[in-house]
Amino acid sequence: MFTEELDYFMQPIALDIQLQATAGPGYQFGEVVGSHLWSAGARSGTMQIPAVFVASRTSQGGGQGRRGGGSMIFLHLTPTTGNTGRVADVTLSFRTPGSAERVSQTVSLNYASDPMETPAQTYLSAPEMAERYAMYNMFLGLRAATQASDPGCAMAALDATRAAATDWNRSHEDPDLAADLTLVDQYRANLQTRTSGEPRPVGECSAAGDPYEPVDPRPIDDVRTDYVCSAGGAAGGLPIALAALVASLRRRRRV
Repeated sequence: MFTEELDYFMQPIALDIQLQATAGPGYQFGEVVGSHLWSAGARSGTMQIPAVFVASRTSQGGGQGRRGGGSMIFLHLTPTTGNTGRVADVTLSFRTPGSAERVSQTVSLNYASDPMETPAQTYLSAPEMAERYAMYNMFLGLRAATQASDPGCAMAALDATRAAATDWNRSHEDPDLAADLTLVDQYRANLQTRTSGEPRPVGECSAAGDPYEPVDPRPIDDVRTDYVCSAGGAAGGLPIALAALVASLRRRRRV
């Protein structure tokens, strides 16, 4: 597999990639998940990548690994006041190998409804966003669990995330989300060996609330020893580090 992928990885398809996003009126940027290369302020953000390469995987099938070794960047946009319906403008530019000319394209992300109201049905700007929506919500649920100092609250986060993800996947049949659910089961089984207690009710978990708000402002790869996923952490009794707990894959706008 490595030899096969190496043949593709040696073939760049774009150079000097630049990605820029600007928040629309009435929105501001929050946390960014997926890359430490992203540099952002309250109203705009940018990222530069030297090169991108061809990959051999062309679909989710074939058993070549989850998500094809790819990645995703999620930008949290918070509505404020003065919204006009434009959420953000995103510009991608790059050079093709052997050319000095830059290719550029800008797309506008729009949401005409009231951004302060949760729609009855999940809003997606395109059908292709369904998998990304599920991926982000699964990340939020796992993050809530790993940043809980109380195993009971960690299990509650996993149980709520698993129930919502299972319900979502009944109609979407996403193999990557199915693999995530297996990971959730393995994580919960590991937690069960650390405590004889049962999952705590979500309402008893400190600061259980909006899962879309950042849990911890520090980079995700900073090490703490009081998380229940850490080998050196205590089994319980420490202050709960949850600032958000996924009670369900909430129906919320994602554009």
